[in-house]
Amino acid sequence: MSLDTTSKDLVQAILEGIAFRTSQVIDIMAKQISIGNQISIDGGMSTNPYFCQFLANVLQKTIIVHPIAEQTAYGMAKMAMDFTNANDARPAYSQRYEPGAPDEEAKKKFASGMSRSQNWRC
Repeated sequence: MSLDTTSKDLVQAILEGIAFRTSQVIDIMAKQISIGNQISIDGGMSTNPYFCQFLANVLQKTIIVHPIAEQTAYGMAKMAMDFTNANDARPAYSQRYEPGAPDEEAKKKFASGMSRSQNWRC
């Protein structure tokens, strides 16, 4: 950070940090179970194209974003619709983000920051 750091820079750092941390979690999970070539995401951040593409690049996996960002809420509504025999008016398309070249420099910076902060105490 410097005096030239903008709020946009901070938001970008947060989004990229979440993507890198997600990559660490996926790597650990992959040691236990087979993880395919695509990962489906939902939630508020799934509506951010920059985050979705960055995540695809970091994970080197296709990211699938469903048309309804809040899949948990949709699942509950679907259960209610099934109970009442209501129709499901959900859009039928999904957004796909194909992995591009990983940013090795950003990966190194993240790993450096993680190692420097390992023993911080609050």
